[in-house]
Amino acid sequence: MSAIVMLLKVIAIILYGAFALFLVSFVRNHAQKSIYKWLTVIFVILLPTWDVVLGKIVYSIACRNYAKVAIYETAETEGIYYEGMNDYILQFAPRDNEPLSERIQVGWIEDSLVRGHAYAEARVTKKQPYAETEYYITIPVVYYRCTILPTDPTRPDFVRTDCRVVDHPQSRYVVKTDTSKFCTTTFNAKIIMDRTTRKILGEYKEVVNKKVLPFFSWLFQGYGLPPTVTVRCPLDKDGGTVNGRYLDFEFEVLKPKK
Repeated sequence: MSAIVMLLKVIAIILYGAFALFLVSFVRNHAQKSIYKWLTVIFVILLPTWDVVLGKIVYSIACRNYAKVAIYETAETEGIYYEGMNDYILQFAPRDNEPLSERIQVGWIEDSLVRGHAYAEARVTKKQPYAETEYYITIPVVYYRCTILPTDPTRPDFVRTDCRVVDHPQSRYVVKTDTSKFCTTTFNAKIIMDRTTRKILGEYKEVVNKKVLPFFSWLFQGYGLPPTVTVRCPLDKDGGTVNGRYLDFEFEVLKPKK
């Protein structure tokens, strides 16, 4: 699909380039005022690139006024509860008569378990029918609690978990995430909160700008074309990596209870 879309983009660039030259030439030869020629030039430049240009402007402003990293307090806890991330499940095929709870994967919630937390919970709202896809099916809200299982000698690199449906989360601390997008700029927010006192222990707000091919990228959204370069703000520790420090920020705030 990506190859087909890229081919269509190349064809579109050629056709649009020819159209732009024709339009500018036509206006220059028929318009009495030069201002119309320059307005036409601006129009043919901005039409295919307006989202990239606007996204860059928004990114620059948001980097100065929105981006923020703050740890107000750390805490030790047996478990972490997630809302907004780890909010989907993936069900694997049976293997050696495993129970369903061992075949359910809840997002990437095993990261919490590997780091030493006794359990991890999540508010699940989606189901991923197939692995390694970004296609999800909306499901009624359900809460899952996962614990880690002993390593399988035949699969030493596989993290075995036991994930079961529960009535409500029991962890005192919640990690809430929210994501919104404007043109080529994405806003990510992660808040770590004490559910008992409502006190905020830490917050991470980042801005991410995807520098895509600046030609009708707004028209080809959703076709799986990867960005050429991704920049993020703030660019702090590990900020230059693919996911930045944002991905694991909660583990700086919530430590496994000893």
